[in-house]
Amino acid sequence: MITTIVKIQCSICKDEEDTYECKGCLQIYCFNHLMDHREIINKQFNQIEDDYNSFRQTLYDQKNEPKIHLLVKEIEQWEEDSIMKIKQTAEECKQRLINYTNKYFIDIETKLTNQIKEIRQKNKFNEIYLDKIKENLNKLKEELDKSSNISIKQVSSTFINEIVHVIPFNKGNKIKFC
Repeated sequence: MITTIVKIQCSICKDEEDTYECKGCLQIYCFNHLMDHREIINKQFNQIEDDYNSFRQTLYDQKNEPKIHLLVKEIEQWEEDSIMKIKQTAEECKQRLINYTNKYFIDIETKLTNQIKEIRQKNKFNEIYLDKIKENLNKLKEELDKSSNISIKQVSSTFINEIVHVIPFNKGNKIKFC
């Protein structure tokens, strides 16, 4: 039987003496080139470590100083806009309430004042007119009492836009934080 001996060459210098196979790239190297190859891999690993440390520092910075994150700034702007909307709406509501109650009080006073003036001018004082004025005065007092029972009711609405964050690495793609 004839056995053939296959000599494996270094992939760089073609030397056939003492060759070694790299299990990562499956290339064959002589001892000297294997050491060079290991040095290149070591430099690449060191670069990956440096990149990782830089990335970790960025994560740390963003975790401990969220103000630098653009999304936080966007949420802060949303907050300011929402507060302005609420303040503006509250101011409008207060003004409408004040205008309504002022008009209401003026109307009540005008009704009674006109009736009393008319009776005084005509100089008609009899029990029928006096009873009618008393009755009207009592009705106006009741209305005034009812006006002090004015209440405010909050109605649920989508007055302020909600914030939904789209997160690419989440399978559902949307997470509602607010």
